[in-house]
Amino acid sequence: MDKSHRTDLTFSRQLEKAMTSRNIGATKLSRMSGIQRSQICKYLTAEMSPTAMTIRKLAIALGVTSDFLLGLVKADKQ
Repeated sequence: MDKSHRTDLTFSRQLEKAMTSRNIGATKLSRMSGIQRSQICKYLTAEMSPTAMTIRKLAIALGVTSDFLLGLVKADKQ
């Protein structure tokens, strides 16, 4: 994928926000969610868009809603 063409940044920002507030890095989130670390890094840099199932797995692992990760609500349920 061309680096100049990025996916929507909202998911990336929300994912980073949830990870930071919980002090969880990509490696730990990978173990918790079953999603490859390389994929998580691509989501964080907006190089790749997640599937609905991936969003669900990440939301469960981070203890937030899918709506939070998608930027549809402002507060997470930490």
